[in-house]
Amino acid sequence: MYGFGSQPRIASVSSVALGSGLAAGSSSLSSGLVMGGGSLIGNEKVTMQNLNDRLSTYLENVRSLEEANSKLELQIRQIYEKATPAQRDWSAYWVTIKDLRDQ
Repeated sequence: MYGFGSQPRIASVSSVALGSGLAAGSSSLSSGLVMGGGSLIGNEKVTMQNLNDRLSTYLENVRSLEEANSKLELQIRQIYEKATPAQRDWSAYWVTIKDLRDQ
């Protein structure tokens, strides 16, 4: 079946995550995909470059969001630290309370 524009989809792409957080793409062509006597490998290179560019942009956005999230988490922690009341030491008052109870 042909996609939009009556051109066959020839490349299947999968990504493999690397330890550094980046992804490497790989593609596969079936051996019989030749059209009009010419190969479509040039088209696949353009497709792969486009996908690599899109992946790069996506990863850049993810890193930016992670950085913004870290800043927000820090701000939230600081707000909670300021809003949390300090523990009071009531030990000085226990003597007075005990004296009052004893009366």
